[in-house]
Amino acid sequence: MKAIIHIGSQKTGTKTIQLFLDNNHEELKERGVFPARGPASDCHVNLKRAVLTQDDYESFPFFPLMQLFFDKKKAATLNQNELWEKCRHSIVANCSHEHIVIFSNEGFSIFSEKEVKRVKELLHSLFDDVTVILYLRRQPEFHISLYSTMVQLGLGWSFFDYINDSGVRVFSDYRKLVERWSVFGKDKIRIRIFDKQEFHEHDLLSDFANTAGFDIAGLQRVEYQNISMNSAETECLRLLNTQMLEPMTRNPNRSIIYRVFSQERKGRKNDNKPYYLNRSEAQQILERYRDGNDWIAREYLDRDKLFNDDVSMYPTEVTLSHHLTLDRSIDISARLLKSYSEDILYHQSVIQKRNETIQQLMEKVKHHEMDAQQLRAKILQQEIDLQHSHDYLALLQQKHSICWHYYRCKVLAKITFGKMREYYKVKCNTLHEKVRKIRNQNKGK
Repeated sequence: MKAIIHIGSQKTGTKTIQLFLDNNHEELKERGVFPARGPASDCHVNLKRAVLTQDDYESFPFFPLMQLFFDKKKAATLNQNELWEKCRHSIVANCSHEHIVIFSNEGFSIFSEKEVKRVKELLHSLFDDVTVILYLRRQPEFHISLYSTMVQLGLGWSFFDYINDSGVRVFSDYRKLVERWSVFGKDKIRIRIFDKQEFHEHDLLSDFANTAGFDIAGLQRVEYQNISMNSAETECLRLLNTQMLEPMTRNPNRSIIYRVFSQERKGRKNDNKPYYLNRSEAQQILERYRDGNDWIAREYLDRDKLFNDDVSMYPTEVTLSHHLTLDRSIDISARLLKSYSEDILYHQSVIQKRNETIQQLMEKVKHHEMDAQQLRAKILQQEIDLQHSHDYLALLQQKHSICWHYYRCKVLAKITFGKMREYYKVKCNTLHEKVRKIRNQNKGK
């Protein structure tokens, strides 16, 4: 049996590929390809968790950032042998010897050397042949895209603090990444360039299918996933993280914030694209990794250069990369607060319905439509659900209050106008009046 392990890397369309595999799970299985993920299997998750080693993370150069991707404490409590057995059982139950099994998880790309060797040991115990697919993206674009993701997870660093961190540099040292996975054998590593001009038929999904060795014809297509936040949203959320989070912790508000931002992104072009770099800085980043990049090109692609050197898409100078004006801040905060209010109203209605259900059950007992034992079981479950709803509602209301305090008193006093004192006072007064109107509108709902 053959396995393909798609390890990312980060910010190279992995979510699009994974959704494609999920949506076509049954059709692919009939074609002799078993995606070890999706509706019938959690193998990609179980494989990842079966090799996590807490000690390795603490010694890894980018360990602080790793906490945003993995829960290191959880790694120490997992029954890893049991997880691998679940993975193995799922594959054996669903696949014949002729099947190609595809694992896909970008988390694999940041595994330590010890963890990669453990992956090899496990997979070779079940598969005769294992191939590794790795997509690489030019470092300037990679850094900009990954920065947006890290901010969504809770990072509060400025872009240049982030890009100059020694741990972050390990993320984009592709030679070290390739060397870690070379334990599978040089001939088993498939390097692909994340660039439309380099894709097979200029299409990511066609490129992945061609590299993995299956026919994409007739399968359900998917739209490109995970469009980045624009520059104003990224900066606004970064400032939120600096005020509301402990350093290097996941943002507990990210689900609501991401939903609000993603709703606006649907159907729009990439407005205010966050060019944090000018042409000179982008060129410097390419130079920083040139030796390692070109080594990969020579060793694995039989060419001299891994990436092109064109930086003309970057501005000659970056003046205000985040575009976060006061008016834009008010708009973002209003949308976030409206979303919190809608969530609170929804969960209030859930609580009301569950209270009504309990009352209806009580009425049925009075009229002898239900015996006491049935009633106790049903009411117990309703009370448990009711308590969960109350707890979640209290959390939402707390977040709502924090969000108001943050935007009104913290963020907007720091954006853009700090040095322009008189102009800032006028803007600030206007802002406070708008905030009061928004708050009163929400109270009336």
